[in-house]
Amino acid sequence: VVLLTETIKLILAASMYVAHDGSLREMIRVTSKEVRVLLLYGIPAVLYAMYNNLLFINLASFDPGTYNVLIQLKIALTGVLYQILFSKQLNRNQWAAILLITLGCMCKESGKVTTFGFQANLSSWFLLLVQMLCSVL
Repeated sequence: VVLLTETIKLILAASMYVAHDGSLREMIRVTSKEVRVLLLYGIPAVLYAMYNNLLFINLASFDPGTYNVLIQLKIALTGVLYQILFSKQLNRNQWAAILLITLGCMCKESGKVTTFGFQANLSSWFLLLVQMLCSVL
């Protein structure tokens, strides 16, 4: 489903370029000349596509309530990666805010958690982590 959606988006975008800006050959020429710009847009696009695909895979491994609770950990992961990537320390109030937001989101969804979600295998947990990283990066 996700792959089909992304393919349709690509076809529509290429069609709009051809209709308004030039030929398909021109689009390929411009794209191959501007590799840096292609990478700047391509990397987030790949992360977005991976996130969407992993969403379906992870929902097959976890029940929706458990999945929603666990995916809220991406808020805390954002704070950790912010400190690592930008070499800036978050102060105590910022960490408290991140913790409270994460706990609030998890409490909101905790009533939907079943024991099925916590019986997932190690690869399911790894894919959930990869999905969170795709969202944070």
